[in-house]
Amino acid sequence: MADILCQCGELIDLDLVPNPNEFYIVADALIERMVDRIVDLLGSADTPEELSQSVWKVFSHYYTPGLMWMVECPRCGRQWVFARSTDSIPAIVYVPEEHNFPNQIDSLKGLTDSLENGWFPPGWQDGQLPPDVDRLPDTDQLQDYVDDNDETVN
Repeated sequence: MADILCQCGELIDLDLVPNPNEFYIVADALIERMVDRIVDLLGSADTPEELSQSVWKVFSHYYTPGLMWMVECPRCGRQWVFARSTDSIPAIVYVPEEHNFPNQIDSLKGLTDSLENGWFPPGWQDGQLPPDVDRLPDTDQLQDYVDDNDETVN
């Protein structure tokens, strides 16, 4: 599958690698299984290249059934969810209903970009960020996040 023609008229190119419009959907129940497989691979790979190829297989529906693939339209935000990355017909299509932070986030890709750049929605992380944050702060300005076990997470 090379392109998706969205209902809004946008032609979504799927040949880009990495593709900013593609996402994996990983069910919580699969994460432990995927991590266990990767840990097993760490001891069995003879070269870094072999390890890399094997780890990428873990992110394949062939080796991890239930791992889904999603494509987001950059124009309207419609999300096409495929049961497998090789499917040509989506299992489910979602249309965004609302954006809780419209000045910062307009799509899933926008949320991903914002989080990678250190921005968190106001009040996130148990109110550790001031509620009036209306810009992307520098990452060194962010306080460390403390999880439920009182451990610092960077």
